[in-house]
Amino acid sequence: MRRNELLDVAGALAGSFISRNNDVDGYWSLGLLRSYADSKHLRSLRFDIVSGTAEPEDRLLARVAEAYRQVLTRQLTTRRIAHEILATAEIGLTFGHDTPDPASGNTDDSPFSCTVRLTDHRDRSFERTMIGTCAPHDPRREFRSTRFNE
Repeated sequence: MRRNELLDVAGALAGSFISRNNDVDGYWSLGLLRSYADSKHLRSLRFDIVSGTAEPEDRLLARVAEAYRQVLTRQLTTRRIAHEILATAEIGLTFGHDTPDPASGNTDDSPFSCTVRLTDHRDRSFERTMIGTCAPHDPRREFRSTRFNE
């Protein structure tokens, strides 16, 4: 295995996690997670994607963690990386509660960072961080993904 392969996996997971294609029941996961964090007065969420669990424990967070456990498995399989190589895999999501920029056109948007950290069996860490902005989930102004089947 090349050293950069786990770094590539971390980058792929981070990019997928913040993508608009990451949805729960047809709605953007990040918007749902931002709403959850806001309602609980939390700044960060953590997903253990080896076990498919999340902190804090919650049904929505567990669904996202399980989905990304499966994405991780596909990434490792596609790249022919033995699953035993990976000791830990976690996604950390941190929401900034800064004042939104009115010039952005959406005063609900606030910054977030998504960090994927993979640790191999030799205790080497591979980490990628991506940042963006996200508004809380609002079903009145959002359309459900056409991938959603009721």
